[in-house]
Amino acid sequence: MPNLRATKLYTVDQIRNSPSRKDGVSEALENDYRRKTGLFIKAAGKELELPVDAVATALVFFHKFFMLHSFQKHERFFVGSACLFLAAKVEESSKRVEQVMSKSWKVWNGGRDPPAENEKSFKRLREKILIAERCVLHTLGFQLTVEHPYSVVMSLLKKLFTMGKGADGGKGADKALNRQLSQAATSFVNDSLLTTLCLQYRPKQVAAAVVYLSYLYMGLPRVDTMLLEADVTVVAA
Repeated sequence: MPNLRATKLYTVDQIRNSPSRKDGVSEALENDYRRKTGLFIKAAGKELELPVDAVATALVFFHKFFMLHSFQKHERFFVGSACLFLAAKVEESSKRVEQVMSKSWKVWNGGRDPPAENEKSFKRLREKILIAERCVLHTLGFQLTVEHPYSVVMSLLKKLFTMGKGADGGKGADKALNRQLSQAATSFVNDSLLTTLCLQYRPKQVAAAVVYLSYLYMGLPRVDTMLLEADVTVVAA
C-alpha cells in the first residue's frame, strides 16, 4: 500500500495551517521561503548538471518535507541540499555528497568558494546534509517515486497538434510556433514547482492547466477544457 505521506494531496486550508504557521511564520513569508529555496535548488541542480526530472523531484521532496515540518526548526539550505542529493540518486544521476555540498554552498553564498574538503568546517557541513537527508527519507516514509507533469504536457500538446490545434490554428504545421508553445508549457511547469501546486494537484491536473494557460499566453484560441480533460484521462490513465 502506498505511504499516505508520499501520495496524499493537501487542501488550501491545510497548507495555510502548516507547521510553520503554528511556529509564527506568516503565509507570505513561508511562500517566500519556498520560492527562494526552490530557486536555490534549481540553480544548484544546474551547477551539478542534473537532469530536469532530478531537480523537479528535489523540489517535490522539499515541498512535502515542509508540509510536515516547520521552517523555524529546520535550516532550509541543508534540507534543500539534502533533497537534491537524494533526488539525484532516485533519478539515477547520483552525485557525491561533497559535490552537492560544494555546489550548493557556492550558490547559497553568492559564488563564494566553500571551505576545502579537508577542513573541519566542510566536514561539519557535509554531515549536516547527510543528517537532513535521513530526516527527509523518514518524513517521506521512504516513498521516493515522483511523477511529473512534463511527459503528460508533451503528450497533450502532441495530440492537440495532430488534431489541428497547433500554433498556426490549422494543422499544426508551424513547427517554430509549436516549439515556442511547448517551451512556454515547460516554463509554466517549472514555475509551478516553486509553489505548493504539486501538493494540491496530481501531475495530470497540473499538465492540463499548464497546456490551457500556454495557449492563452501565446494568444491562441482557447482549448476546450472538456477536450483537455478527455485527453488527460487517455494520456495519463
